[in-house]
Amino acid sequence: MTAQMSWRKSSFSGNLSCVEVACLADGRLIRDSKDPGETLRFPWRSARRLFSFVGQREVPTSTIQK
Repeated sequence: MTAQMSWRKSSFSGNLSCVEVACLADGRLIRDSKDPGETLRFPWRSARRLFSFVGQREVPTSTIQK
């Protein structure tokens, strides 16, 4: 299923590890760009809540792996 999906990479990530998102008719898929084999599937409402929550938070630079 995910091989034919159109994935968008987070613009926030730059060249670091990031997440990618693909749209489905009934929700969204989210995956790690460095391990694209595993995905999380969210219904639309849950995906909106997740993105809203994440968008309101700043990630401490100490948690970013280099």
